[in-house]
Amino acid sequence: MGQVRCGCAGGRGVQRRLPEDPWVGWQERSSHPSAGTGGGGPGKFRDPRPAGASPLANGQSAPYSPVGAKHGEDSGLGSPDPFRQSQPTPMQQKEPNPPPGTVTRTEDVLVRKNERDDINVKLRVFPDRTSTKLHPQGAKTSFDSRGVTITPPVPNYDKDTGLITSWKTRFRLQGTVKIRTEYGTQSSATELSCYGRGTTAKDRKNGDITLGFHESCHQSDYVDYLKSTSLPELSAEMGDNKQEFEKAVADFKKAWAEYWVEMEKASHRSTDEVGYTLKEFEQSKECFLHTF
Repeated sequence: MGQVRCGCAGGRGVQRRLPEDPWVGWQERSSHPSAGTGGGGPGKFRDPRPAGASPLANGQSAPYSPVGAKHGEDSGLGSPDPFRQSQPTPMQQKEPNPPPGTVTRTEDVLVRKNERDDINVKLRVFPDRTSTKLHPQGAKTSFDSRGVTITPPVPNYDKDTGLITSWKTRFRLQGTVKIRTEYGTQSSATELSCYGRGTTAKDRKNGDITLGFHESCHQSDYVDYLKSTSLPELSAEMGDNKQEFEKAVADFKKAWAEYWVEMEKASHRSTDEVGYTLKEFEQSKECFLHTF
């Protein structure tokens, strides 16, 4: 039994650089038309001073201020009023850090051997690769637990009581959970994150905004979950009757399947539904706009 994580975990984001405009602030807010002499005002603008006092403006008023509009009329030139259009308000952020490299490794998840159990479950993180099965600009970090085989124990029953007295064969739970990140043919780790991790205020402040960073969060989610959340346990024990034993095996198989569903949900919550969320992306059909 096992589960493969499906669905696109990330996509290629969009970037834009703030214009070098002395009348546009760091949050891309334009100086207001009511600023009579065309000064941006204190606090959020590159230069708050009015026309004639601003070296950045080179002696010119903001073209959409009253003074600037009059100059435009006199010269035959005109400028659109930015307040008549929808203005995005992105935050300025750091240039992207290089994406963290995937560390190929194998780690123990659960190893135990006793009278009833023979358990040896590992996780392995594989190198990134390109996949033609993905959207060309997408990415996906998957786990695959199908490499872990489950062989229930075979009990010995007492002929008189019908209760388990010993184990003819052990409960075998062995194999490797595989974790791997794949990129579409037109995508790479250095692209920008489309949603989720890589778009939160903290990530943007730190410069951790690449698609590779987003996918590394999924990798960490899976590894951390496997290391911190115990695998399901088989509750069968000596003294059980046949009906109790069979129920214990059925309960284990159900819990085993649910474990992987919950593992994916946990990663979805912590890596996809934060910052500019996957839900927002699916509604707008637009990736987060990274502005430098």
